[in-house]
Order: sequence, then C-alpha cells, then structure tokens
Amino acid sequence: MPNFPGLTGYQVPKVIARDRVVSKGVSIPGGLRLSCIVGEGLKEETIVSSAIGGGADGNSACSPTGTGSGRFFRLKSYPVVSGRTELRLNGTLLYGKEDEIDANGFEDVFDYRIDPVTGCIELQGSSIGDQGGKRYSASSLNIGTGVIVDETCGDFDLISVIDDSAPTERWTVKCVSVIRDSNGDPVPGKSKFTLSGSLSGQLRDENGGAILFDSGYKTGTAGAVSGTSDICSDSFVVASSSSFDVGSAVLNAGDSSTGSTDTFQFLGNLVSQGQALVGDTLCIDGYIGIEISEISYNSTTGITTLTLETDSLSTSALDIDWEIRANNIFIDDPSITHNGVTGAPTTAGRFNSSDVGKVLMICGGDSTGKYEITSVTSSRRVRVQKFQDATAGLPDLADDNADGLAETGLTWHLLQDNGVLLFGINEGVVPFSVGDKFFIDISSRVLAKGDTLESRYISETDLNDPEFFNSAEELTAKHGTPSVTNTLSLAAQMAFENGAPGVWAVQAKPALPRRTSPTKCRAPC
Repeated sequence: MPNFPGLTGYQVPKVIARDRVVSKGVSIPGGLRLSCIVGEGLKEETIVSSAIGGGADGNSACSPTGTGSGRFFRLKSYPVVSGRTELRLNGTLLYGKEDEIDANGFEDVFDYRIDPVTGCIELQGSSIGDQGGKRYSASSLNIGTGVIVDETCGDFDLISVIDDSAPTERWTVKCVSVIRDSNGDPVPGKSKFTLSGSLSGQLRDENGGAILFDSGYKTGTAGAVSGTSDICSDSFVVASSSSFDVGSAVLNAGDSSTGSTDTFQFLGNLVSQGQALVGDTLCIDGYIGIEISEISYNSTTGITTLTLETDSLSTSALDIDWEIRANNIFIDDPSITHNGVTGAPTTAGRFNSSDVGKVLMICGGDSTGKYEITSVTSSRRVRVQKFQDATAGLPDLADDNADGLAETGLTWHLLQDNGVLLFGINEGVVPFSVGDKFFIDISSRVLAKGDTLESRYISETDLNDPEFFNSAEELTAKHGTPSVTNTLSLAAQMAFENGAPGVWAVQAKPALPRRTSPTKCRAPC
C-alpha cells in the first residue's frame, strides 16, 4: 500500500489531493517561484506641478502657433491608448475629447482635447462666461441706461475674448468720467470707462497710461470696402488730376539718373485735402503704380510734391493726367460724395480722430472680419489693417463696376479692446454717471499661477512589455498606484505584501469597449 508523507496510515490507491498553505509568497516547497502578473495599469504623470501662469507654461511643439500659451502640453510617453486618458486640473477631473490639434478651435463643452498619436494636449482657451443667458451683467446701482452691446456679427460675438491665454477671472468695467457741455449736460459718447480684472488688474498702454474705453459705439448697414486685386484698376481713387491739375515728373538737382526720377508735382494742396496718405499709389497711364513715400505742399508756389518709393518715373512724363489710389479704405455709405479738392463729405458721418486704434468689425461678404482703424481721413472714410496683424489688410477683392469698391451694403460695428476683451459700450437715453459698472466673466482652462496639471493614461509602449520589479515603488512609477481599476498595480501590491521578492508585471492591452448604441433595422433583421 502506498505511503504518502504527511498522511497517517496506508492509503488505498486512488487520486490524492494534498493541500499546502503557504503564508508567505516567497516560495513554496520545491524551490523559488516568482509571480507573473498580467493586468491593466494606468501610468500617472504630473505634467505641471506648479504653473508659472500668464501663458508662460506649455510645450511649443504642440502648439499650431509655436507658443505654449499656458494651454499646450505633451505627455512624456506616447502614443497613448485611445479612451484611457484622464486629465485633472488642481485635482478636478476634466472633460475632454480625442482629436488632432490644429489651428481650429474645438467645442467649448470640452475642457481639453488630446491627440493620442502625438500625446499633445490642448486645454480649452478663454471664452466669455455665461451670466444668466447674457454675456455681461450690469450693476443694479447704475444710473445710466446704456449697455454693452451683446449681439452677433456673422460668426463673431460683439463681446469676445481676443487673448486665448487669458485666465478665468471677472472684469469690472467702470465709468470714471463724463464730459459735459456748457449747460452741464453729459455729451453722448464721451463717457470714459476703466477695465480691471480680478487677476490681471488694470492693463496699461505702451506709455504707461490706463487703457480707457468710451461710450462711442457706432454701427451701420451701408459700409463699403475698396478693391485690392489690381492697385491701379480695382482700388479706390482718393485724388486725381480731374480735381486738381495735370502733373509732371521733376528731375531733382544732383540726381544721377537723368532719364528717370522719383518726384512728381502738380498745382493744388493735397495735404489739406487729407484723402491721400503715404503708402498710397500714384497711377499714371503707361506705368505700373508707384507707391508714395512722402507728400508735401509749398504754400508759396501752391505746388504739391509727391516723393515716390522708386526712381522709375520718366522725366518725359509732363503735363499728364494722374490718379492716387488706395486699397485699404472703408467707407460709411459711399453714396455720400466727397469734394475732390477739400476732401469733405457732402453730409457728415460719424467717424472722428478718436476712432484711430479702434476695431472695425465687418459682418458680411468676403471682407468679413476684424480690422484696426489706422487713420481717419473724413467723417465717412477710414483706413484699416487686419486686426492684430499690421502686415495684412483687406482680402483680395476685385472692383466689378469701376467705382473702386469691391463690396457695398456691409453691416459693421465699431468696438474697442484692451488686449484681452473686445466689446463696445452704447450710450442710453439716460447718460452714464460716474460709478456705473458692468461685469464680464472669462471662463478659461489656461493655467494660472500655482495650478497643477496631472494625467493618467496607458502608453502603447508599455503594452505587452514584461518587466521585473523588486519594489512596489518602481512598479507604481511605471504603472500607477493601486486602485479598483488599476488591476496590475493592485495585484502586485498584494504579492509584495505577502513577501514576494519580486514580480514580473505585464501591461495588458485594454479590452475594446462594448458597443452601447443599438442597431435599428426593419424586421426581419
């Protein structure tokens, strides 16, 4: 009869199961054996431990503009497994989407988006916070009935954030001065306002002065823009020999190029007329347009002298017709004509010199967009350049009816900005009073000073990559801390607590999520 160690007496031949209880996971009788744990881990990474703030944080390699802007970051280990990334800002779980990061924005219902291939993360930029269905609120103590204009202009909102790196904060718009006439009555459109952010404080201009807004909001529906495609056929004529006199090329004393010149003269005062500016183009039949670099007038001789950018005008160009054209003009109602000599409109418009630097928003047509006013040449004509881009102007537009205008009947708004916010203040029936206030909230995921950004994810480089660990610290550094969902680290913790000298850990590829959307079909399916 067989004799089994540990069992008393002889046993009849049969299947015998012998249980051995091992209190420690070091080994079992017969030699050292190690655990191999296969599970699903979750790598943990502190992307930013304490943010600098002010848009100084971030990874420029992930930004379409080449700057981190406090919004663009990259995980250390990528690509990452789809659907397994968690992002926390100051411990709060954020709501995100997977998408390629490009210059186009994404829906503001998401806090961030991540590109699983590159590991790049883009936090939601700044936007106007909702205040009971409105984009601003007014103090209940306001005396004036004026408002911040809360409308849309095509795809734009008239109250908007123009700095994507602006932090979450509340801006207070406060009336600090009111201009009064000789009767002591407030002058409409002349009230002054300061802007102060709860974090940013009061922003200042390049001279150190506080940036002020006024209540001079303007709008219209009869705007027009000049053509731009061909400067001497599509752009707008601002002065010509039909209003002044024929002109002639003039050879200056000492000019070594006797056959050509950069000087053109004619009778009349173009300086006081004010419609032509440096940078406009002199157009003469037979010549490509030549840019004007200087305009001067001699009151003794009554002659206007144009200095051109190039020495390319033939000295034989004498007593010829000429035009000066501009391709950066916006006109409030082109049906109102201007005097060719004085430059004044037959009916005054609403533009004035204080509008220089303000933002002209055009709501329709190919010229839709934001433009900065660089000069006011009359109460109905202004010169513009692309907002926040001094190297660009109006888009490429052709004149289709020989009037120098490419688009007419445009709706427009005149707004102001402080580098963060863009909006306009409109005077009401009851004028503003000093102390009247408005409030605008900015909602943003841009990192503020001291913020912490953390992530949990599964890197594809860790999948099916067995590695031996002899300490729990090393394992959790790669696969994350134990939790109900982190089965890999949880099992390893159990092994180490039972005295295992080490474990082999393998990050398993996560299971595909089960489909939750039903399939609808007509019977029989």
